[in-house]
Amino acid sequence: MTDGTAVSGTGSSLALLLPLVLIGPAALTLWLLARWHPGKRPHVQSILQVFLIGFVTAVPAIVLEALLFVALLPALAGGVRTPLALAALALGIGLSEEGAKLWFLRRFAVSSGLVRSLYDGVLFGVAIGLGFATIENRGYIYGAASGGGVWLSFALLRTALPAPAHGLFGVVMGFAVGRSTVTDDPAERRRWRWAALLVPAIWHGLFDFCALMAARDAGAAAIGWYGLLGVVVLALWLVGIWLIRIAHAASVPEDQTVAASVATSPVVVAPAIPQQTPTSSDLSVWARPR
Repeated sequence: MTDGTAVSGTGSSLALLLPLVLIGPAALTLWLLARWHPGKRPHVQSILQVFLIGFVTAVPAIVLEALLFVALLPALAGGVRTPLALAALALGIGLSEEGAKLWFLRRFAVSSGLVRSLYDGVLFGVAIGLGFATIENRGYIYGAASGGGVWLSFALLRTALPAPAHGLFGVVMGFAVGRSTVTDDPAERRRWRWAALLVPAIWHGLFDFCALMAARDAGAAAIGWYGLLGVVVLALWLVGIWLIRIAHAASVPEDQTVAASVATSPVVVAPAIPQQTPTSSDLSVWARPR
């Protein structure tokens, strides 16, 4: 009877808190980014659509990661987890997940004409990243609850670290996607397309490598890896905010820029020319008919 009551209580708590824990931070982040849009804001339906498409990106990512685990199984078997094997695993996870998100972002946002400016790329990159994080967190939180763990603490930890990280990976990816969309140089477009995959995948791999090494080690070594993970997260936040500010400044419409420059420029008033009255020295006065 007690176990049934506990399970029922856990289920009720999950039903009440999961929408807040999973959807709340993502919805607030996207609302703030949309509100800060310097130009014409995309429709709410478009942002919501890309966010929901982020759920679907988990399917090909899981398939690719399963193949990755099979390939690395000899190196990970027997409990011998070398830093090289864990680095390959972390980078492979980064490439799998970021590659899946990038394919869907290009397929459903760029090809549909939703990315019209650099800031649009950042906004939709964050949307698809947070969509992936939402469905990923749901699986982890339900797994922790079914295992009888302290699921609420685990949920808050997931909300504080991996979920924002996926959003920041989306900033990096969306910035590169926006650059590749707005540029007219084919060579530059190719560079930014590769950057849209590789740069967020490297950040993702670095994040996962620190987490895997911290989980492998114990004591002071684990604390050191967790500290390095904190440094990576802080650096990722700084880079993400910096890229958002650059995208915002680069996406201000030209008419607003011109209006702002006109409003702030000093007004030069030409001096009034005094009106001259005819005098006796002006002979044309005597030539006028009377």
